Amino acid sequence: MVGEVNALLAMQQKSMDFARSRASDLAHGLKTPLTVLGTIAYELEKGGNTRSAASIVDLTNEMRDRIDYQLRLVRLRQRVRMHALSASLSSVVPRTIAVLKRTPKGEQLVWVVNVKDGLNVDIDVNDLVELVGVILENAAQWANTQIHIKAKQDGAFVEWRISDDGPGIQFSDHSTIGLRDRRLDETVTGTGLGLAIASEIVSLNNGTIAFERSSHGGLEVIIRLPSVAAH
Repeated sequence: MVGEVNALLAMQQKSMDFARSRASDLAHGLKTPLTVLGTIAYELEKGGNTRSAASIVDLTNEMRDRIDYQLRLVRLRQRVRMHALSASLSSVVPRTIAVLKRTPKGEQLVWVVNVKDGLNVDIDVNDLVELVGVILENAAQWANTQIHIKAKQDGAFVEWRISDDGPGIQFSDHSTIGLRDRRLDETVTGTGLGLAIASEIVSLNNGTIAFERSSHGGLEVIIRLPSVAAH
């Protein structure tokens, strides 16, 4: 019985690895044709056909966003619940902020950080880096002047709150944030895809993600992940 179960698990893992590999190959294979389409759009624009050029650019940008989304999803680690993981939120947050501060938008923002030391969460460290990255990139995209980040221990969970002073969203949209294939603003390239990736990561790791109106005027993202004791 044990041997049969182990064989079934091995077969399942092999199938998952094969599916990830094929999805990655397909996504990478589409990037070259998209680059060619971008060149065609540029030539059309130079020739005065700005309407067709704009349509092609919009479509290729949308396809690139979808490809990027799928590539990032196939990198996520499928959890085995009896296998505990550990990653330091206290370390990943400041490192990500340091990177974003070197971007044109990030260097103009005020980053207010209150993250307690020793906050370790039950998640693969690479997935935590991805999660923190997409959340803070989204906040930086929409913030006007500042981003507030705080995290603390809350019972068996670590609670992490990220808020900005941007335009925010309508209350009626809160329930649709982070849903796959749903963008809140169709005029802004990629809006919502990062939050969809974040939602996938949180869901895979037995956490929760919620969205509220920030006291600073923009969006507040509340993430709760199972904590682990510091080593």
